[in-house]
Amino acid sequence: MKDAGIQAVTFNPDGWAFAYRDLIAKLALAKGLPLSAYSRQTFNAGALMSYGVDHDAISLSRGRLRGQAPEGRGSLASFQSNSQPNSEFLINLNTARALGLTVPPSLLFTHR
Repeated sequence: MKDAGIQAVTFNPDGWAFAYRDLIAKLALAKGLPLSAYSRQTFNAGALMSYGVDHDAISLSRGRLRGQAPEGRGSLASFQSNSQPNSEFLINLNTARALGLTVPPSLLFTHR
């Protein structure tokens, strides 16, 4: 990719990319390529940045069943979350430093 002039990497949010998120992040960093991801898990693996919904919050949110409980074969209850998922934009300062990148102060914000 570097030989072809690629300056950064991103990938589609699919099962294959998620399953290999650690390897993809390590390879991108090793080759000096900033990686933009869609999940906090890939961000934690070493991506430079991530933008997407908070998958953990969605998984942990409480929901309620609409309609009747499932009854027998072919019946399926639906799930509705009690809250809207929040999008989050994350910048990995350790990865930025490793890539020799400076993050502008206007992008720095600490969320507790």
